[in-house]
Amino acid sequence: MPSGGAEHAQAGRGDVAVLDSSPEDAAQVASDILEQAPTGEYPYLTELTTERVLQGDCHFGDEFEVGLDLLLDSLERAIER
Repeated sequence: MPSGGAEHAQAGRGDVAVLDSSPEDAAQVASDILEQAPTGEYPYLTELTTERVLQGDCHFGDEFEVGLDLLLDSLERAIER
């Protein structure tokens, strides 16, 4: 998976608590996940977590909403055909 999609895969995984949390809370959750994840098994998730989430500049809720809107718009167009 390209690194740009890792955050969306993570958000799509069902971590709803992270979607509505502050960047500090998201960083704590991410840190906890990294501690439990097997070393080297998920390099893009590790990259995303260390470079964006732990730095506090990743807002999953905002990004999730954009992705959801795109998905719903596409479904609506497909249904109209």
